[in-house]
Amino acid sequence: MTGNGECDELDSRILRELQENSRQSARALAEKLGVAVGTVQNRIQKLEQNKIITGYHCHLDYGKLGYNVVAIIGIKARREKLAELEKALESKKEVYALMEVTGTFDIMIAVIFKSISGLNKFIKDLPADSIKETQTFLVLKSLKEGHYRV
Repeated sequence: MTGNGECDELDSRILRELQENSRQSARALAEKLGVAVGTVQNRIQKLEQNKIITGYHCHLDYGKLGYNVVAIIGIKARREKLAELEKALESKKEVYALMEVTGTFDIMIAVIFKSISGLNKFIKDLPADSIKETQTFLVLKSLKEGHYRV
């Protein structure tokens, strides 16, 4: 990292490698990048301390686990209830993406379920006093998912 806390090219290369496989060792990373193991370890530690790396995750094939219903829900919220609604949605395990947006809706959420009845129950259980309107889009085919690559 540079003195002002910004990532330099080596940091970016380390981050790209970790995005591809966060389980690889510092030794393996050092060999790929042509730098010392200690350099990689120090860089990763600084990236973690500066909250650039916020965790390490396991990517799952949800379809193989029986989660075959994916939907995007647009929500028009009551202004005075927006923060409360966001907090409630954030705590729901079915919500894997939650975004405050511009345009027709105030919030967009991505949700995943094992069945349409699960999705139906989720929608019916949304706090009606916080919501003006919703629109649900069923995902027929996901063409790309993942994270932005640095």
